[in-house]
Order: sequence, then C-alpha cells, then structure tokens
Amino acid sequence: MTNELPNHLLQQARSLALEHRYDEALRILEGFVVAYPGAVDGLILMGGVNGMRASGDGNLSPEDRDAANQRARQCFEEALEREPTCVWALTDLGDWHSFQGHYEDALRFYDRAIALLEKGTSWRSLKDEAEEAYWARAAALDHLGRCGEAEECRKRGRTLNPDSVLLGEPRLRLHR
Repeated sequence: MTNELPNHLLQQARSLALEHRYDEALRILEGFVVAYPGAVDGLILMGGVNGMRASGDGNLSPEDRDAANQRARQCFEEALEREPTCVWALTDLGDWHSFQGHYEDALRFYDRAIALLEKGTSWRSLKDEAEEAYWARAAALDHLGRCGEAEECRKRGRTLNPDSVLLGEPRLRLHR
C-alpha cells in the first residue's frame, strides 16, 4: 500500500496522464516501480496510463498502440502476481478485457473481485471498489445481452454501496 510511499509521485503521474502527457507520466511511474518494487499501486496506475495512451493518443502508430495496450495488460497481471487479492487490479484487468470486446473473459476477473468484496476484502475502499466492480460486471453483461443478470448485479452491488449513483441510475447503464 502507498501509506509509506511518496504519494505525490502517483498524483503527479495521474495528473500528467489526465493532461494527455502520457510519456511524462510513464517516466515517473517507471521510476516509481523500480524504487518501490513491492508497491502494486504504481503498476496499476502504469497499466491505466498505458491503456489511456493506447486509446487516446492519436499520434501513435498501430504498432505502438498495440504495444501500449499489451503493456497495460502486463502491468495489471504483474500487480496481481504480487498481490492476488487486489480488487483494484482484478477490476482493471477485467476492464482491459472488456475494452477488447472480450466480455466473458472480463466477467471472470470481475467475479473474482466481487467474491473478494463480498468477503469484506478491499484494497482501499470497499464501497468504491464495489461500485466499480459491480458496475463494470453489469456493463459487460449488458454488452452480452444479459440485461436481467446485469440488473441483478447492480442490485447486489447496492448492498455493498447503497449510495452508489452508478449502480442506481438507469441513465448511466449501458444497454446495447
């Protein structure tokens, strides 16, 4: 966990990524991961930034886009190798599969995250992680045309986070 780590580096990298300054963010995160090899936070954020870069940097060649996308997956997988009960990494890896259109694969990661959450295990915040994992699982189910299961998933998620806007608002649901 980052309690003893220089959180300002993670915040700086996150801010740079949100400004689409991916290369700068990744340089900070690569240094962070080397300096703090046991901290999965840096790996997870590096995976997220690589995913953002792959989908949001129109200047990348198709090969570089694919490399950034694969690096995102590798970061999430490495985080899970280091911390198998990290709900955050499980959900992000599920998101990676979902973004590829591999919804059944995504469901396997969301289900693992949800199983941990239902046992009371979370990485940072049970309510926030429940909202993300259940919402993402419901979205994947919606994509698969399993809308009844998706609604049941949102309902189950509201038991862990009754105040969730994502899990309760019909307009935020994805139906295709």
